[in-house]
Amino acid sequence: MNRNEFASTQFAERQTQQLADLIPSMVWTSRSDGYAVHFNQRWYDLTGLTAEESIGWGWAEAIHPDDRERVTCEWQCAVEAGHNYEIEVRHRMADGRYRWHLTRAIPVRDDDGEIDHWFGVSTDIDEKHESEEVAEAMTRAIVEADSNAIFTVDEHGIIQFHNSAAAEMFGYAPSNLLGRNIKKWSRVRNHTS
Repeated sequence: MNRNEFASTQFAERQTQQLADLIPSMVWTSRSDGYAVHFNQRWYDLTGLTAEESIGWGWAEAIHPDDRERVTCEWQCAVEAGHNYEIEVRHRMADGRYRWHLTRAIPVRDDDGEIDHWFGVSTDIDEKHESEEVAEAMTRAIVEADSNAIFTVDEHGIIQFHNSAAAEMFGYAPSNLLGRNIKKWSRVRNHTS
């Protein structure tokens, strides 16, 4: 590479870095094998991790312990298969709180179709999760307050959810109703009635 090509490459890298730092999401790149090599400033500001702590597989330390194995396994699967990666994950922020992020990554391929590197973005979706949790709690409160028996079953007839009125109607303690097959139970109940 001659001096002009080298200067041009450095200029392009600086421009790419500046663009990545403007994005309000956490942006990162990794090698073809999934080893993280670069993060934008937003990553460092939000997670409180340094470049040295983040590089390689160190970024996983910013993942909630309950999510870490799932996230790293799915990332390794995407890298091995060479397909896009998308996952919702909790990242630890610099202040110690966890916030939900939608993380997406795509493989960047060379002219021969081989993966050259990966480009990823983690976007904060914590407010979306909070509003979903509030809506779910409100729905559960309304259902629980209803005097009618309400329950849901899966495709096999297994009770997945019920309110107190359903447990009372079926004559079970609430904890004993979940996981029962409503089809088998109703046949037995009908024969004993």
